[in-house]
Amino acid sequence: MKQSIVGLAKFAHPAILAEHGSTNIDVGADSPFSVAGAHYFVALVVNRQSLIMAPCFSRPGMGRIEVPSAFRKGHPGWTQKPCFVNFKQLWLVPVDALQIATHVVNDRSSFDNPNLIDPGWLLRAWGNFLIQSVE
Repeated sequence: MKQSIVGLAKFAHPAILAEHGSTNIDVGADSPFSVAGAHYFVALVVNRQSLIMAPCFSRPGMGRIEVPSAFRKGHPGWTQKPCFVNFKQLWLVPVDALQIATHVVNDRSSFDNPNLIDPGWLLRAWGNFLIQSVE
């Protein structure tokens, strides 16, 4: 995967991800609390074989943190709509599964114009979430 970077956001369907070896490591892919339907997923941790990703939503909700538009870039469908990342639903995603799932739902990001969340903002937000979770 050429674009395996922290902050990379890809449009994917969680059922397709799960079908190809991904799992929601927090609540389980089959849980009624797991993300359903195609959503953006943002990379938090990346290695050659897999990513840890969090789903993004267009509406606020429990455990969701708003990502200001100033910290997003890429396709207008990604940058011009509200975005809330949910660190309570981390997914372990094999690289191959992500490539298949993004192809199936016609992810519109491109190599020249990838959908991104600023990695510094993203990692600070995740760190703050983790600190608040243990307090």
